[in-house]
Amino acid sequence: MILTDLRFYRDLDFETGVEYEVELGMDIGQLVKLVAKPEIHREVLGHYQGPYSLGVTRLDDNDKAGALRLRVENGKPSDFPSQIKIQGEEVPVLVDVNWAAPQPQPAMAAAKS
Repeated sequence: MILTDLRFYRDLDFETGVEYEVELGMDIGQLVKLVAKPEIHREVLGHYQGPYSLGVTRLDDNDKAGALRLRVENGKPSDFPSQIKIQGEEVPVLVDVNWAAPQPQPAMAAAKS
C-alpha cells in the first residue's frame, strides 16, 4: 500500500495486476468520539423505536476507513441510511438486523445468599 494523499491509498487487484486508488473514509478515532453524540443516533435511526446498538467498525481492516455499525432487533436494512454525512464526510452505515438485545440473567443462587 502506497499513500499518495491522505484521502486516498493505492491498492493492487491481484487478479488483474491493476493498481487503483481507494478513497479513505473517516478515521476510526474520529468516529469513536462522534458516535456518542445523540444527533448521530437520531440521523441513523430515523423513526426506529426498538432496541439497537450503534458502534464503529473498520472497513477492510483499515483504521483510516471507518464505518458505523448499527445492530437492530426488528427492521430491515432498507429502513436505515446506507451512509450519513458527518463533518462533511460520507460515512457508511452497516446494518445488522439479526441482532438480539441482551437479556438480564437471573441472579445465581450463591449471589442471593
